[in-house]
Amino acid sequence: MSVLADVIDKKGVMPPSDLPLPKGVVLVASVEDVRVAFKEKYTATEEGTDAQIETRLRTRWSRATKAMIKFSIIGSQKPWLWFTGKEVQGMRIRGVNKVENTYEEGDSGISDDDVSDLIGQ
Repeated sequence: MSVLADVIDKKGVMPPSDLPLPKGVVLVASVEDVRVAFKEKYTATEEGTDAQIETRLRTRWSRATKAMIKFSIIGSQKPWLWFTGKEVQGMRIRGVNKVENTYEEGDSGISDDDVSDLIGQ
């Protein structure tokens, strides 16, 4: 979540008009930019060979994105990621204006079949 928030702060863009977003979402981030930032942030905390590190980071990315999509914290449609507006304790959500009902439960903007594409598996 913190990596997505940082990327939205630094590189967030207004969403394309054809992107089906919850009300209030004003900024989206490139999936590729978020992946690169995730790898840069967490590579330093890992030990092992480059291949081992890459495998562990890919697994962490997959678990994190699947969980956040499942709980409607983020949404995705290639090539974009965004926060849905769902409040998360202890986290300042970026790229979303506060409006009532900014998300609908279970509406993450991506189907379960597309999750594998999103995380590259």
